[in-house]
Amino acid sequence: MKHSVLFIFLLSSSYLTAQKVGVNKTNPEFTLDVRSTSIGEPSQFNISNLDKSRYVRFFSGSDAFPDPSMSWNPGDNFLFATFDDVTLEFKEYMRISSTGEVGIGIPNPTAQLDVKGGDWNLEAGSPGDLRIGNATNNFRIGIATGGGGAGITRMYTNSNSLLLGTNNLPSLTIDQDQNVGIGTTSPNTKLQITGGSDASDSNGSGYLVLGSESGLNVVFDNNEIIARNNAGSSGLYVQQTGGLTSFGGEVTVSGTVSTPSIDNNIIDAADSKILVTKEYTEAKYAKRTKEIVIPSIAFQPTENINPVSSIITSPTSRYISSTNGFLYFAHETGRFSAPLTLPVGSVISEISTYVFDDSPLNIEIKLIATNLTSNIATTIFTLTSDNSSNNQVLTHTTPLTILTDYMYFIVVEPAQTEWGSYAIKGTKIIYTE
Repeated sequence: MKHSVLFIFLLSSSYLTAQKVGVNKTNPEFTLDVRSTSIGEPSQFNISNLDKSRYVRFFSGSDAFPDPSMSWNPGDNFLFATFDDVTLEFKEYMRISSTGEVGIGIPNPTAQLDVKGGDWNLEAGSPGDLRIGNATNNFRIGIATGGGGAGITRMYTNSNSLLLGTNNLPSLTIDQDQNVGIGTTSPNTKLQITGGSDASDSNGSGYLVLGSESGLNVVFDNNEIIARNNAGSSGLYVQQTGGLTSFGGEVTVSGTVSTPSIDNNIIDAADSKILVTKEYTEAKYAKRTKEIVIPSIAFQPTENINPVSSIITSPTSRYISSTNGFLYFAHETGRFSAPLTLPVGSVISEISTYVFDDSPLNIEIKLIATNLTSNIATTIFTLTSDNSSNNQVLTHTTPLTILTDYMYFIVVEPAQTEWGSYAIKGTKIIYTE
């Protein structure tokens, strides 16, 4: 009798219609249709053990509490999993902890959202551990959790640029060409920084700072580099350990250039580690191509030949004369020489003697070096005319270094004893020092 009473009681609030069960609903619309007794109260559905120490409850929401909800007893986690009725395998995929942390693939989440990770190979098209967007345009994150690259984190887009920003504005841009922009969303180089201020000794100035502003640092703007030390000036060192420093344009020094007071030997030994004067550098190291001309009037006879105002063609005496700076001579053994004076260490790259040859045979041009100590004369080279009656240029191009303790002479003479007339115009020397 008790069972009958209970059944009648249940039927008083539940209704069966075509395999649909309604609670407080005479014509249920769903397989299980649970309604509250008024619109002001929510419907509640409880699944629990006998003493309700473990439960899950569903609330439909009402006028007073409009948001639907699902709840379970405090102190327990809520799991999302699959269960295989055949193998009896229970496989968890996500949980919400008793303190509100969400874990995906993590049985004990410690962050508000804790994702297991491990899907890191984004280059191969992997969706990663987190993907936002769709298959065509998305942002992906992948973290390696094992192997030799464990801990490596990747963040990729598969189209267009990646922008990071603050205060509702972009601060850093990485575009599809791997150019990085700070202060610009369209960088044209691997790193482009815009929007800074003029560099000065003041902290916070410039476009880029290397080092701590409370100590030594270097600040850059769009046309300045300044070395600082805690908002004060500091030294800037370029190529301190050596190497070439090249400036493509003019160099202006607005401050003071310090030069050490030391002798040349110390300057040589110091290599690139000290400053030297401009004058010393040019005198000691600069190699400049220069040119001098020895005029014909500088050549002097070295035989018994008498200079007169015009050529006298006596068979017994031969003479020399000068016209417009050119030296003419007529003698079968006439020999003329002029000194060659250059600083020791100079390197002669070319010697050219300009002559006129009207003799049946040739004339010779020689460079002779005489040692001051031994008085021994050495012929360095000999050039010979080509036996034609015309103006000629005889040129020697083998490099020659001017040595200490030597005198140098340019000598002009006939190649053989033969009557004829010649003219020495001059000798041009090209050299560096």
